[in-house]
Amino acid sequence: MAIVHEALLILLDEPIDGMDPGQVRETHALIRELSEHSSLLISSHRVFEMTDVCDRVLFLKNGKIIQDRLTDGEISHQELSDLFDNLQVGS
Repeated sequence: MAIVHEALLILLDEPIDGMDPGQVRETHALIRELSEHSSLLISSHRVFEMTDVCDRVLFLKNGKIIQDRLTDGEISHQELSDLFDNLQVGS
């Protein structure tokens, strides 16, 4: 419904969970298209894929932001994944 009505904010929780590679590519393309006129908030544990579709990644712990990173060339898939792993160690 949010897509049909061009909502200003769209919340997506694990949008590619359980998808095959073709569906992931299509969903990433849809996310990029939607971001042209909407703000998207994506919740995902698949942080290594977020650099493909997100401009910014926030890591939350107990409802608080513990890391805030731009993804546009600033951080690689591996660096983002390593950051996630390192933040989980102190859980």
